[in-house]
Amino acid sequence: MPTIRTYLTDKEAPIHLVFWLLYFSMINVQWTADWFDPSLRPRTPAPLSVLVFPLLFYLHALWLLPRFLRRKKWGMYLALTALVFILPELLRALFASLSDPSAGAFPGRFATAFFSRDSFLFGKPSPAWFALLLSFAYRFTKDWIVHVRRIERLESEKVEKELRLLKAQINPHFLFNNLNTLDDLIDRDPGLAKAYLHKLAGMYRYILKSSEQDVVSLQEEWDFSSDYIFLLEERFGGAYRFDRSSDPIDLTRYAIPPTALQGLIENVVKHNEGHPERPLLTSIRVQENGIVVSHPKRLKETNGQGTGTGLANLQARYRQIGSDGIRVEDGANFTVTLPLVKWIS
Repeated sequence: MPTIRTYLTDKEAPIHLVFWLLYFSMINVQWTADWFDPSLRPRTPAPLSVLVFPLLFYLHALWLLPRFLRRKKWGMYLALTALVFILPELLRALFASLSDPSAGAFPGRFATAFFSRDSFLFGKPSPAWFALLLSFAYRFTKDWIVHVRRIERLESEKVEKELRLLKAQINPHFLFNNLNTLDDLIDRDPGLAKAYLHKLAGMYRYILKSSEQDVVSLQEEWDFSSDYIFLLEERFGGAYRFDRSSDPIDLTRYAIPPTALQGLIENVVKHNEGHPERPLLTSIRVQENGIVVSHPKRLKETNGQGTGTGLANLQARYRQIGSDGIRVEDGANFTVTLPLVKWIS
């Protein structure tokens, strides 16, 4: 069963404490008077009613509403609510009727006690009905505030994710390097320069389009990574080679976070040495259980082991879409497996 700590934050608890301190200090009740004889305290509420009210409030607000009504367990909610609110009054009326056996037959004494001014259900004021209404108001207000904050947080996280994605892919350094390569190709091979520019423009178009999406089809990411590899191989003159292959599966039936595969390819070049005479070969294979990217480790001295931030961000993006996380194997070869997600168009 959920505890009070489950539903009361550290900021809420002091507010509740102050409220109940004011409640008990301001209410006019005779604690020393007979708790079951209303004739001895005609102008004050029953002490037992004053104590039962907070108990009923918290049982309904922190247990019955979130545990059953919110989860649409209507039958259980109605049955347990009736039990929680009626059973205490039945016990009170039973005790009150047994405390004075000289006041007539038991059924009459019980009915009189059940509908008396001290009744939790029919008293004036009624602690049961007041607790029910106040707990509904409290729960509605609390949930509304929580939902508003959650929506604001999700919107903020989405904007931050989009900005991080754009900053990671569309940055001056990346553009500068590709423009330098393009400038060299224009003098050396105008036809190749045209193809290079076409693929570069397509990449930026894809990044801008996918920045607002949580996932894209695997076919789109596969084509995008092909263009990216083309740029890398032209830029580094064959120092990095990529062997791409795919099992006979329909790539349009699967999804992947945008630029996920491209990010792994970028990490290969960023953290590992490659040379035209001894190129670094990276295997990229699409299988039914995921995309496997693997290459020998030739770490650049300036980068060391890297910070792992890129992989951590990628892991978080997969978790955000409700998928299994990526798998990393760090041995003689560095291997990352990206899980495939069923594409829902």
